[in-house]
Amino acid sequence: MDSNWTRHVKTQQERDKIKEAIQNSKYTLDILSNILNKELIEVDSTSLEDYKIPNWDCHQADRNGYKRALKRFLHLINIKE
Repeated sequence: MDSNWTRHVKTQQERDKIKEAIQNSKYTLDILSNILNKELIEVDSTSLEDYKIPNWDCHQADRNGYKRALKRFLHLINIKE
């Protein structure tokens, strides 16, 4: 579990409470993970049509930023690590 979940917490009791809440949300987090992974696969596909866009480089930069954000969210909700 990513340490950002508990970084702001002062006591061990609060940390344990957060960890328990996250563990109890595993089913929902797994569903969200599947949704985000499908979105990542969809965004990752590039076609020749993309290069026909006049400002394709800006389009690609935007896509790369979105992929980076999706990967960050996936890392945050991965409670197995």
